[in-house]
Amino acid sequence: MQVTPIDFIRGRFYKKRSDNPQYSIAAYARDLGLSPSFLSRLLLGRRPLTIKLAVQIGTLFELPSEQIDDWISHVAAGSSKNAKISRKMREKLAQKVNLKTKYPVQYYEIERFKVISQWHHFAILNLTFIRGFKSNTPWIAKRLGITTVEAQEAITRLIELGLLERSKGVLKSSSKMLFVDQKSSELSMRQFHLQRCDQAKHALTDPSPEAFPNQFFSGLTLAIDRKRMPEFKKKLKEISEEVMAFAMSDSYSDVYHLNLHFFPVTKNEKDKTRGPL
Repeated sequence: MQVTPIDFIRGRFYKKRSDNPQYSIAAYARDLGLSPSFLSRLLLGRRPLTIKLAVQIGTLFELPSEQIDDWISHVAAGSSKNAKISRKMREKLAQKVNLKTKYPVQYYEIERFKVISQWHHFAILNLTFIRGFKSNTPWIAKRLGITTVEAQEAITRLIELGLLERSKGVLKSSSKMLFVDQKSSELSMRQFHLQRCDQAKHALTDPSPEAFPNQFFSGLTLAIDRKRMPEFKKKLKEISEEVMAFAMSDSYSDVYHLNLHFFPVTKNEKDKTRGPL
């Protein structure tokens, strides 16, 4: 049974009060950044939970992004058509539901990700969806530009982890979408992105006439306030989800990778000089 956002918030209060009988609604409201009267009415069902507040509280509790998405969907579903939820927001929620239905997401822990952090593991999983896919190792190695040994080791590893299935000699990904939710900087994830950057660099140095129409490179240099980084991360995540939804099709021919990089090119005056990774 799915726990509603209000049940979760209420449950957290009971847990805190169980650990500390002196813990009050006023203290809980302070921790949530709300007024005691508002929180009391919210827990009693006399005030509705808004999407903005659901995101705020979910982020405060450091909940996984998929749980916050479920909260948003729950709030929107329980709101009337006249509620102050923009048409754009309702469209985005419908898009997410459609994406999850057609592309079931499997969330993967960072510790398990370390085993498959080499880029070709994810490429092999996506390769199984394209037209004319062949389950033999030499074909997979040739399509990805890796050795047959690398391809075979990756296939074996993915099967052992339950991410790839072999039925009657045919390989198939067990999940349409694999998502690793990262809460802090991890060496394995940084190395994964460095591999992708190397591939992007290689693509950029390809002068052939065939390369240009099959790739897209663009960049922005802009000034922002560092305090707004959470907003920018949220926006870039939404862009990624929009691209995934846009890519949905009944037929695929190739595997692509989208890199999104957003990093400071200036050093904070209080920061020490950055060293190597």
